[in-house]
Amino acid sequence: MPSGDEGTIGLRVFHKELAEAVTAKFGTRCPCCGDAMLHGRPRKKNATAQNRRDRASVAHDVPVSMGGNAEVWLWACRGCNSDQGAMSFLSWSCRLALDGDGRAERVGRLAAFIEAWTAAHGVPRRFSRRGNRA
Repeated sequence: MPSGDEGTIGLRVFHKELAEAVTAKFGTRCPCCGDAMLHGRPRKKNATAQNRRDRASVAHDVPVSMGGNAEVWLWACRGCNSDQGAMSFLSWSCRLALDGDGRAERVGRLAAFIEAWTAAHGVPRRFSRRGNRA
């Protein structure tokens, strides 16, 4: 792996162009909720720091477990990433709207931005179950 491709929290980083575009558009706060995120490795003295909801984590537009492209990712707080679960950002924004959650509009704008960005750059958002690009 080329140097400089290691994520700030020890995760392998594929293509960071989308993450950088989302940061440029939405700022350095969580693009889903707007709260501040903590980047970097947790301190070893504080074992619970890994589980903090405000720690930055890699969030995928369509979760990889559901056939999403692992290269379509961005930084989101661990709380929002956990709340998203196995839903795409678009599906999650609809769920948030039904629940009356204030994040719905912001996540909807994020989903629209990701869809436009991936279409403009020719990056598939998901793969078919056979491993072919869809």
